[in-house]
Amino acid sequence: MLKRFLNWLGIQNRYEAGRRWQKDRTYLHGWVQDPRFDADQATRLELVRKSRWFEKNDALAQGLAEVFTEFTVGAYGPIITPASSDDEWNQRVSEYLSEWYSLADMVTRQGYAGIMTTAAWRRFFDGEFFILKTGSGGKPRLQGIASHRVATPADKIDQEGRTIIDGVVIDSRGRPTGYWINTSTDDRENFELRPADQVIHIFEPESPGQYRGLPMLTPVMNDLHDLADLFMLETAAAKVQSKDAIVIKNQSGALNRDKLHRQRLLPNLAPATAENPDESKARQLYYQKAFPGRTIAAYAGDEVQMLASNRPSVTTQWFFDYLTQRVCMGVGISKMLVLPWSIQGTIGRGEYERSRNYFLSRFVPFASAVQQIYWYVIGTARFSDPRIADAPMDWTRVTIRPPRTVNVDAGRNSAATIADLESGLTTIEEQYSMRGLDWREQLRQRAKEEKFIDQLAKEEGLDPSRIRRAIADSLKAGMQTERESREREELEVAQ
Repeated sequence: MLKRFLNWLGIQNRYEAGRRWQKDRTYLHGWVQDPRFDADQATRLELVRKSRWFEKNDALAQGLAEVFTEFTVGAYGPIITPASSDDEWNQRVSEYLSEWYSLADMVTRQGYAGIMTTAAWRRFFDGEFFILKTGSGGKPRLQGIASHRVATPADKIDQEGRTIIDGVVIDSRGRPTGYWINTSTDDRENFELRPADQVIHIFEPESPGQYRGLPMLTPVMNDLHDLADLFMLETAAAKVQSKDAIVIKNQSGALNRDKLHRQRLLPNLAPATAENPDESKARQLYYQKAFPGRTIAAYAGDEVQMLASNRPSVTTQWFFDYLTQRVCMGVGISKMLVLPWSIQGTIGRGEYERSRNYFLSRFVPFASAVQQIYWYVIGTARFSDPRIADAPMDWTRVTIRPPRTVNVDAGRNSAATIADLESGLTTIEEQYSMRGLDWREQLRQRAKEEKFIDQLAKEEGLDPSRIRRAIADSLKAGMQTERESREREELEVAQ
């Protein structure tokens, strides 16, 4: 009885958001379906088109992409460390890779680091990047393929949605078996079907059944567009207001700006006289000469009004900042990394720690791609290069390290790293990899330096510990100065 009464009053125990129609809210257009229908080829290409426009013309989008690339693949690309059970073979593979890195990219000749930074950049703006395994004569090479070059050929369009999904050939289980790639070097189409085991597809599917990636700007595309439009309109308004900074009024109204401009172009016009009674020309000449000076005296009955430029207003500036925050949140990158400002230290460290976890998550598809690259390169080279021909059974084992993470406090993090090394929570290999360095080479360099210090101390008749202690004291003094400076800045912010 109570339930009927409550229903009669319109009171129901339900999820309000589950109602399709609500009188006090707009209708949200959309329905539930597979992701390949949400972003078909036409929709995906339109998103890529807009994203590339922002890539070319928007500073905020460029800044976000720079940060994304820096902390996902870094300047050198993810570091590859062979991890088989044979340490000597691992060392020989590292030497082979150090030679191969500069030759990795067949087309641009920018090497392994270049192709990986391009992959991250295109992952940001296009949503995906393809790497084709190529090369010949036992020389493994890589070739980057932009997303728009993978598509369904015109003569295969009847298979779209059945055996081909936006250029990706699938089998009866929905597993990709090949990619249609346009290999033409001009505007013509010359599609070739490449087997899936020859193509590395870097993207992050947001749900099962998604075969193509979407730009990372997708959820904030309209916000970026609004921000660009608002900036354009406010800039135009500020220019107009700055241009018309002075208004001179008299009894007959405002002074004619066109006449004043014409008088500037024709300065030889005579002023008003008994023979030339046109007083407005005389006034134009008068104010033309008066504008550059620091003080002007208006004719009797005239008023000179200075217009102060107030565009954009404080409210508009706040709205600029709000839209910028929405864009950063939608992409997932902290605004502090794109537009840094000074805040309390604990908050800054917390924000940087969150960013660290974010970039580690975004690193996953790149780590998977580099693992495939390693298997392809070493799997090919071990049959052509005698140095690594005696591969152990577990030669496929490899460690892929991300670049150095976001760092807010170098001194604090350095002390924490030393403590983690002493306790065994981290390794020397891990720490060097995050800096883009090979741990074996660095330890060899360290051994050479230690040997040199011992030899130098013996030559000069000194205790080697004095030289080592002097180096350590100098570094500690620099870190202490930096720490004190940072603490003063945080105190100023807190006050």
